Amino acid sequence: SIVGRNQGPPSWYSNVTQHYDGSSWTNGGNYPTAGGYLINEGTQTAAVAAINGYYNGSSFLTPTASNEYDGSSWTSTGSIGTARYGAAGFGTQTAAMGVCGSIVPANSVVNSESYDGSSWTAGPNAVNERQRTTGTGIQTAGLVGSGYSNTPSPESDNYASAANIEEFDGSSFSNSGGSTHSSWQQGCFGTASSAIFFGGNTSSVFTTATAFDGTSSFTSPSMTVTRSGGGGGGTTTAGLAASGGAPNFTAPMVATEEWTGETTAARAVKTIDFD
Repeated sequence: SIVGRNQGPPSWYSNVTQHYDGSSWTNGGNYPTAGGYLINEGTQTAAVAAINGYYNGSSFLTPTASNEYDGSSWTSTGSIGTARYGAAGFGTQTAAMGVCGSIVPANSVVNSESYDGSSWTAGPNAVNERQRTTGTGIQTAGLVGSGYSNTPSPESDNYASAANIEEFDGSSFSNSGGSTHSSWQQGCFGTASSAIFFGGNTSSVFTTATAFDGTSSFTSPSMTVTRSGGGGGGTTTAGLAASGGAPNFTAPMVATEEWTGETTAARAVKTIDFD
């Protein structure tokens, strides 16, 4: 499922949830609130989503609410401890992580929180601060990569310092031997030992994809469609990229691409409504 993942202007924010069956999208139960920086973990029938930060046209708002999905509807669950936006998430409905992100107005952080199926608690700090980042894996073997930090100053957008991929083993974060292409609002899918990071933007939007094998990273075949802020799912033998933003944030992205393990292919799908 894809829900509220779009990271663009306020007019793009949505509470729509959609399910993908391998060829087309159908609507599921709407998320309680519209937003653009939602993290979500789990499966189509058992997911948790939180850290739903969004921009209201003049400032960022960072609700602490989180919700669980059962395949048809969302219900409220325990709130996160630290309000933020642009975080990474990985795990399952009963064992998830929310990592890094930005605390208003624009300070990137290293904080993490873990979810046990009912409540969020403070976890270990990541090695590097980063926001508008992405992650994949499970609570005992996860990855975080891409984004940017506000070091050395709150006004700086340091992409290089956030390009490194961090690994989480269930108790601590450590730098891996790999890094993504330097950009923010990337998507990703896979596991801690086999993942793909894709898309993103700095001053332009990318088709670039980076593969990570658990030890090192290497250039992967480029995407067919440029996208920023898209959602990802699946594995490195059957992956998916959907939603996001078109170049220069001219329109929300509606194209879906499937990753087969060798190449990416654009597939025409039902329009995803982010209005």
